[in-house]
Amino acid sequence: MIGCAFCVRENNISAAEWMVQLKPYNSVFHAELIAIKEACKWDSKSNRPIKIWTDGKSSLHFISSLKTNCPFSQDIQNKLLNSPNIKLGWIKANVQHVSNEAAISS
Repeated sequence: MIGCAFCVRENNISAAEWMVQLKPYNSVFHAELIAIKEACKWDSKSNRPIKIWTDGKSSLHFISSLKTNCPFSQDIQNKLLNSPNIKLGWIKANVQHVSNEAAISS
């Protein structure tokens, strides 16, 4: 079963969590994109700087591509363009990063 999640960490404490179980036909790639989109939506009301970390390089490449014609990716791009306080970053998977482990265990 595929699911996705994100957690919000403030001062090394979990401040919020979101998770959802996806349909069997969804892939890990879909899950990564959905989690990024939901994290962007969650923070769109805040003017605080936020960094969204993912271990999915392919998702970051897909989102950053200017040639994409995928509406889902374009929606994420628009959210990022309209929220300059939100930045995306990559972290290596399976290295016990606190925030990544918290999202996985959500």
